[in-house]
Amino acid sequence: MDKGADYLLAVKANQPTLRAEIESAFSAATRIDTCVDFDKGHGRIEQRSVSVITEVDWLNGERRFPGELRLPNAATIIRVKSQAELADRGRFETRYYISSALLPAKRYGMHTSRYGDDKAAELGKLIHL
Repeated sequence: MDKGADYLLAVKANQPTLRAEIESAFSAATRIDTCVDFDKGHGRIEQRSVSVITEVDWLNGERRFPGELRLPNAATIIRVKSQAELADRGRFETRYYISSALLPAKRYGMHTSRYGDDKAAELGKLIHL
């Protein structure tokens, strides 16, 4: 980030409070940019809906308790809903990300595909957006 890179961080299952706050933020959002994408490959058919909100001021606010996560320069919160049909079963999941980049949903879709760069985000690595 010091060299001008943006971050794309996955919100993990071990962050239930943050996830709940993000789910509430999407429920209350007045503007949501959404892009729906279909993908066929790797033995599956997948529909992904990528939604982005920019109402993120609460992420930069004062800490309510020591050690609480606050994200400097957060610009967007991303929700990726994916539904995949595999040969032997179906899969539905919702993933959330926080980013310092102000990008449209379509662009985030390229960075959060199930078989793409979201592995880097899940590892907490910085990626160049």
